[in-house]
Amino acid sequence: MRLTEQQLIERQQGLGGSEALAYCGKDPRCSPLQLYLRKIGEAGERPEEDTRQHWGHRLEPVVRDWLAEELGTEIHVPPRTLISALYPFMFANLDGLTDDAVVEIKTGDKFMAQEFGEVETDQVPIRYVLQIMHYLVVTGLKRAHLGALIGGNDARHYVIDYDEELAQSLIVRAQVFWAHVLARDPPAVQTLHDADKRWAKSSERAVIASPEVVLAIEEIKHLRAAEKDAGSKADAAELTLKTYMGDADTLTDARGKALCSWRSQQREVFDVKAFAEAHPDLHAQFRKASNFRVFRVK
Repeated sequence: MRLTEQQLIERQQGLGGSEALAYCGKDPRCSPLQLYLRKIGEAGERPEEDTRQHWGHRLEPVVRDWLAEELGTEIHVPPRTLISALYPFMFANLDGLTDDAVVEIKTGDKFMAQEFGEVETDQVPIRYVLQIMHYLVVTGLKRAHLGALIGGNDARHYVIDYDEELAQSLIVRAQVFWAHVLARDPPAVQTLHDADKRWAKSSERAVIASPEVVLAIEEIKHLRAAEKDAGSKADAAELTLKTYMGDADTLTDARGKALCSWRSQQREVFDVKAFAEAHPDLHAQFRKASNFRVFRVK
């Protein structure tokens, strides 16, 4: 279902800080096109909150209270979404505010520690810098405090100050992206997944290849031929190993270190063919057609 411009406004479907990485085209998990489809109501249902997000939300008040003690000031949570007066397509759902600064709370596992630098600095992952800069644009404030709880027992405080150049870059990128949303003009595709989403159905027509596209076709042929050759060589090497191992389940070096394994496993699968023969009516009732495009190079 496409959302009208009025529905977008009513639902406050502008751009939030957590989407800054995506509308800047730097989010490996969400391309600009995916974000665009979400904004116009054509991305399907958003996935449910996972365990990490669930515990992040539950721990947020704890980290916020700790950060308030560290700062020696009160942190309050805005009761509503904040919308920029200058850029109404940019909004912020804040974890907290002090009298003069934005507060952002993050939690993560111990492996996240390597993404952060020294405490009391601005050495935090770039996705958080962009998110916080977005919030500073919305609020007009010049400083943000980030409280991070890593591995459940490592609490850290970081400070991110307003950067005019970065803020202006964000604003421009947000304006360009939001213009795509309002005009129903999809942003450029960046991934194969984007292409599959952008042009999900084919039309009976042909287009003439440009010289650049002809080169791309030749490159695909070359890469696939090399891939096939590499696959054949890998298969031959695997056959050598399996022939040497016979019925042994593990191959080791002279010191006993495992080099590879070839173990028997068992799994149960649903026999669709047998079910169709035994229950043809039920099989027909639950069959579902799916549409997809197949890409082939001639």
